[in-house]
Amino acid sequence: MYSSSILRLIVLVNFLFMIQLPLNAANFNEGAKTCSECHDQEYAVWKETPHFESYRSVHKSPEAKKILKAVGSKSMKRGDDCATCHYTMVQKSATKKARPKSGPSCESCHGASSTWRAIHNDFGGPDIKASDEDPAHKVKRLADAEAGGMLASRMVYRIASGCMSCHGLANADVKKDLLGKMLDAGHPIEPDFEIVKYSQGKLRHRFVPPNVNENSKLSTADTARLYLGGQAASLVSATAVKNKVEHAEFNAAQDKKIKIALVALNAVKSKIPEAAKLLAKPNNENALAFESALQGKDLSAEVKSLLPEASSYK
Repeated sequence: MYSSSILRLIVLVNFLFMIQLPLNAANFNEGAKTCSECHDQEYAVWKETPHFESYRSVHKSPEAKKILKAVGSKSMKRGDDCATCHYTMVQKSATKKARPKSGPSCESCHGASSTWRAIHNDFGGPDIKASDEDPAHKVKRLADAEAGGMLASRMVYRIASGCMSCHGLANADVKKDLLGKMLDAGHPIEPDFEIVKYSQGKLRHRFVPPNVNENSKLSTADTARLYLGGQAASLVSATAVKNKVEHAEFNAAQDKKIKIALVALNAVKSKIPEAAKLLAKPNNENALAFESALQGKDLSAEVKSLLPEASSYK
């Protein structure tokens, strides 16, 4: 007979095996098709976006070939500096090599899923559907998935940071000695990138209760929170990379991002004290505190004049 402590250990090991979450696992992308097994409506929306189409076309353009030549690379898909933003690098397991399988996709925004997908998909047992999940179990399930690296839609600063790292040429994985060469060869940098405009057009995928079959629009309050999270991400990323390279266009773009973000955050600092702290010291810690402080707040009146018009959504 096993002792009670050994039995508990056996149960724990079997549980970890069941959810395919190895101890000390490194997180990696499993790919959009894995997400589509449950999120088929969101997957269908993504397939109609430039993010999906770019996998087949972006490397073929004359502009891309010019930039590749300038940085001394032969392939966007094989060069880490290009692939880190332009593709979803997918692994079959933690020991397998990551390979480009699509353009930017689900995990580009919501986090590499290998350490949280099984938790996210467990509604209380193998035979329990999402509609039958116990409310307390759902709260714990989502909290555990987030602890494993899942970025939920309310994490507006963290999601926007991922977008900004690429659209603002602020990705830490891109070698700084290549940034000037890329820009001189015509690579775009988007100082006006704004997450509401870019996420609520073709990319919008909000199939949420009570109408899970309807791609619903954000409320005005949610739009304001997303906008402010995006401006926090813009401020932090631009401050971090400004003067990373001696290049006038690069640094002018960061200055413009900072200027726009300052206006937005100053507009709400009287209502959200964390905004003042972020303005004084633009770093990840203060931005996360600001993101948390935004929850449940309606700041639409404060930023109404700053929000993009729906007609401008991409």
